[in-house]
Amino acid sequence: MTLAERATLRDFTLTSGARANRQNGTYVFEGPNCDAKVSGAYLLGGKQHADTRLYVDHAVPRCVSRELFKCVMDGHARGVFQGKVVVRPDAQKTDGKQSSHGLLLSETAEFDAKPELESSPTT
Repeated sequence: MTLAERATLRDFTLTSGARANRQNGTYVFEGPNCDAKVSGAYLLGGKQHADTRLYVDHAVPRCVSRELFKCVMDGHARGVFQGKVVVRPDAQKTDGKQSSHGLLLSETAEFDAKPELESSPTT
């Protein structure tokens, strides 16, 4: 998904009830002064598996991004969150934050998080 100048995005996903689920999202700021908030929650039990991968590209200046995922897992459930924020050299005054939280209700539940930040050279 691309965001033009002054665009506002609010995205929330609730994941529950599937044996396996994968969510992929790509967000590219193509115009300045954009604001994107992407969030989600997992409610997993048994042998359920949920995997979220997000890619946020700050290609222009003065944009704000927020990623927040909260996960509750029980049984042998597994949740995975991988978020990557790329900040380009021309993206001055960028404000990006990323957070993921897992609550494990059993000793066999698992939550893996892989936050990434990359300062990318001009191509």
